[in-house]
Amino acid sequence: MRLARRQFLQRAVGAAACLALAPPVCAEPRSYLSRSQAAKLRAQIAAIPPDIRRQFARRFAAWRKTWDRPAIAFASDSATVRHADEFAALVALGAPILPLLVEKLAHPEEFFALQAYEAIRPDWPATIESNGERVFESEQAKAQRAVKDWFAR
Repeated sequence: MRLARRQFLQRAVGAAACLALAPPVCAEPRSYLSRSQAAKLRAQIAAIPPDIRRQFARRFAAWRKTWDRPAIAFASDSATVRHADEFAALVALGAPILPLLVEKLAHPEEFFALQAYEAIRPDWPATIESNGERVFESEQAKAQRAVKDWFAR
């Protein structure tokens, strides 16, 4: 009887360990965009000159690599990603890259692109208020709101 119980517990613990390693069932969506928004954004991106799109891709990739630097990766302030020369080079492309940044922001894992979006669009309300009090939003929620606001304008 003891042997059967021990085998059962070993199997239960093994199964629990496997479940702990499995990816979450309710993984985040791949994009915040609806089909119509994605189509509208593709049209906006197609209107950007190809050389600007290439420069954006190159500069964004270079900036994205800086996110893994220890000084940035372990910082608690998400604005730390702005302290790289690659960020300045990306933002120097200016307003024409906004649709490309919105495309990045539409993917949950690219929420740091919000820093470039805010730098290029300082008029965008980075904070919101409700009943006269500032509402706390995570960077991911702000990125999602930026995407939503892009299509509401």
